[in-house]
Amino acid sequence: MTEPESIRTLAKVTLALDELGPQTIDRLAELVAERLIEQRAAGAEPLLSTPEAAKAAGVHPETVRRAIKAGAPTHSWLRGQPAADASRRRRRLDRWRRGRDGRVDHGLDGAGAAASAASARPAAQARRGAVVADARRQDRLMSVHRVERNGPVVWRVRWREGGRGSRARTRTFDRRADAVAYEDELRRRRRLGELGLLPGSQETLDEYVCQTWAQTHAVTLSPKTAKDYAGLYDVHIAPSLGGYKLVELTPEIISRWQAERIAAGAGRVAVLHALALLGSTLQRAVESERIARNPARIVRKIKRAPRREVRPLAPATVEKLRAASAERDAALISVLAYAGLRPQEALALCWGHVRDRTLLVERGVSLGELKDTKTRAHRTVRLLAPLLDDLEAWRQHSGRAGDGVLVFPSAQGRPWTKSDWDNWRRRGFDRACMAIALYDARPYDLRHSFASLLLHEGRSVMYVARQLGHDARLTLGTYGHVIDELDDSPQIPAEDAIRAARGGSCVTGGTHA
Repeated sequence: MTEPESIRTLAKVTLALDELGPQTIDRLAELVAERLIEQRAAGAEPLLSTPEAAKAAGVHPETVRRAIKAGAPTHSWLRGQPAADASRRRRRLDRWRRGRDGRVDHGLDGAGAAASAASARPAAQARRGAVVADARRQDRLMSVHRVERNGPVVWRVRWREGGRGSRARTRTFDRRADAVAYEDELRRRRRLGELGLLPGSQETLDEYVCQTWAQTHAVTLSPKTAKDYAGLYDVHIAPSLGGYKLVELTPEIISRWQAERIAAGAGRVAVLHALALLGSTLQRAVESERIARNPARIVRKIKRAPRREVRPLAPATVEKLRAASAERDAALISVLAYAGLRPQEALALCWGHVRDRTLLVERGVSLGELKDTKTRAHRTVRLLAPLLDDLEAWRQHSGRAGDGVLVFPSAQGRPWTKSDWDNWRRRGFDRACMAIALYDARPYDLRHSFASLLLHEGRSVMYVARQLGHDARLTLGTYGHVIDELDDSPQIPAEDAIRAARGGSCVTGGTHA
């Protein structure tokens, strides 16, 4: 073992590494080496006193005294040693110093080594001083305190995660040894950059979601999305995983939870959505340094149920639905089937959005409030002549409302709520379907009818995607079978197909309640 290594080893034993840290030990060893070189002609090693050691380490002398007391009964290694070995130690120290500074000149004498060491000393000391100063600041941010309560004495560990001014955190232990061990773990994790993982990982999933995630992330979601997430968490996640600590959640536990939800009869789409929600929640915990990794990211997801191919309603079927509906319902069915709007977009239309040749789509209805569209993108949709006639007839029937009035307001004159939509679907749309013996149809199928009309015209996938408000890949995946069916078929203009279904006359709706 070389001289600096032996000095460093003895320093670690004597000065309690957990108290001063490795940077401090290096400072002490460096000081001893420099003193050995500077006084190489002396007959014995110089004495390194406690104040000198404290000054070299950049700490208070009392800190060194406590470290010495805690680490070893004596520090006799700081005293002089026989002069007979001075020359040998000096040569070893010279070689070590030159190797550390990147020099390999073994012919350098003692004076040259001292001069070289002195020239490299200021920069090295400045760097070490910055490291030690930062370590000192970090050490002052945690401490162990004895607390006397009405009952037994307890020991409290206090620390701060972000320096002075940050929130102080505490944890209490019954035994001093446990408190000291916890503080040592905190110091180790601070040096590794992992402070925050240890205390935060003790939170349960329910505690993290309610106290942190809901207050910092859920408030940024739209009301409908927040409501959907709350339902997914309460029904699928909380009963099985809410009691687990964040650090206890593993890919195996999450995989077993996924399998149990499927075995219990939960829908595959709902379970996949719940898994996605769990993954995004745990990712937030990773970003806030409560856990080191996201266990949900490597869980194998279940396969989706086979997707039902879309079934566009032909214009003749749409006209039968309109004939079996009331005036307002007939106009709404026309907008859904002949403009391809999403239901929430159709219910947010104002008369000012109805232009001569296009419909302006820039918002939607969500839980009774006007919000941005689903994709947050605004678009204009081609306004077919038969649909324009239907809207004009409905406007006259409703009293020629102004441009700022909703085309389809609720009974109270406001945007539809979810209850309003559910009532219309059950009492309006479903009754009309039963009247014409149309089963398993949904209002959203009317949107597919508009896409089918455009494809019958020979429009490109890009054009259809732009009209519907989504990307071309989704359009091709959804309507690929329609495109294949229409291959080599004669092209029919959409307006001609609608007029042919109406038999040359515009159907404006019946008197069905």
